[in-house]
Amino acid sequence: STDAEYLERYDGLFGYPTGMAWDGEYLWSSENEFDNINKIDPATWTIIDQISVAGYDFPNGLTFDGEYLWFADNGLDMIYQIDISNTATRVEETNVEGINVYPNPSADGRFTFSLPNYLSQNEIEVYNALGQVVMNQVTSQAGNLVIDLSEFQRGTYFYRILEEGQPIQSGSLIY
Repeated sequence: STDAEYLERYDGLFGYPTGMAWDGEYLWSSENEFDNINKIDPATWTIIDQISVAGYDFPNGLTFDGEYLWFADNGLDMIYQIDISNTATRVEETNVEGINVYPNPSADGRFTFSLPNYLSQNEIEVYNALGQVVMNQVTSQAGNLVIDLSEFQRGTYFYRILEEGQPIQSGSLIY
């Protein structure tokens, strides 16, 4: 492809890109407009994962050291390290019969967890891309439980469902 085609593909995909890094398989780009770090498939130029850097401002200057992604935070004058082995494309999802999560992706940040009758004590944990728990809900009822992430930044989150303290299902939530 020519330089003009490259620039056209890249233009408009990200809000104010400020840094890029290559991990040998994926391209990573920081963006100041939405305070995200995007994981990009270089074959299709699509964002396949987003790390929301909630709590930080203006991620800049990405670099990859072979294990971790590093970025500078211009808002707080700090440097952060991200373990990219925990991004959505590298998380193995398990599924238990009868559990459904929908809609996924969600346009408004609301996800419905449909839990079967044979489950008695359920806990749903939701994590951001940095592995921090952002929500934890416990229920002793089967049926539908709605998780609302609309107060958080858009991006990829991860959930884990526990039955009587034991993990029985995990996956990603795209908002």
